Amino acid sequence: MSKASSSIVCLSASCALVTLVAAVDASAGVVAYYRFEPGARTTDSSGNARALTKVDTVNEIARPATGNGSSFPATVGGLPNEGVISPTGAGYYTAADDNAFTDNSFTIEAFVNAGTIATNTTEFIAGHWGTGDARSYGLGISQAASGTGKLRLLLDDDGNGPKTGFFLDTDASTIAPDTDYYVAAVVDINSGGGTADSITLYIKDLTNDGPLTSKLFSQTAGNLTTGGTTPSTDVLGVFNGTGPFAVAATGAGTSLFSGILDEVRLSDAALTSNQLMVAVPEPGSAAALGVGLSATLLGRRRSSKR
Repeated sequence: MSKASSSIVCLSASCALVTLVAAVDASAGVVAYYRFEPGARTTDSSGNARALTKVDTVNEIARPATGNGSSFPATVGGLPNEGVISPTGAGYYTAADDNAFTDNSFTIEAFVNAGTIATNTTEFIAGHWGTGDARSYGLGISQAASGTGKLRLLLDDDGNGPKTGFFLDTDASTIAPDTDYYVAAVVDINSGGGTADSITLYIKDLTNDGPLTSKLFSQTAGNLTTGGTTPSTDVLGVFNGTGPFAVAATGAGTSLFSGILDEVRLSDAALTSNQLMVAVPEPGSAAALGVGLSATLLGRRRSSKR
């Protein structure tokens, strides 16, 4: 199959080489990609015209040179990364509902820096999650202990929320405030409760140049239907909700994010670890792949939806 191009970026002071949009299979179409660049803050860079609409006030700023957000990559896909958003818990963005936002296999990624992590809340990074029949999935940060948090994925298979769907968390105290991270959720539940179903949550500490860590949930391991508020029966798919896709909040404007966000990307496939935005290239592969090539953003969608 044809492959999308890769690029090399510097994610930390050590300028470690990583690939962004690394060797993405042509079947892994980019559904929507929000870069928040100056002059194009609400543009969908995937080319699929799923633009955002800003609701209330969100600070749209240059990528910081120091402090919070400064460890986000300086280039992404061979293009300068000059802008980020800094929600303060009052504003957010939405994109009109589209069947393309929901699939039984998908990957959602972002660069994040959480400010003060509120107690007993989940601050939404992005997702297709609202109220009633508008619930599909959402990625956020949940308070885990005093001043720390954990990455949380909420997923629903009938539209009624986590009491009949479920949420999955990384281990406690994996997200510290005022620290830059790459986060992602990779969902693959195409087998309708079969042993092949799995969900993986990824975190990389960019501020401290940490490794890419992951936590796997699978039917085989038995932790995809236990713990949290998981259902007593197997998850059969992702409910195709009717609400908007949202960034920095739910589609209903609740659980708002406070901090810095950038590079929110949704793909219509369960990407492998070497296809993520921070995948480390194999030795010698950087030269072969080329430096500074713009990533090809693919918009092909699967024809069937649940």
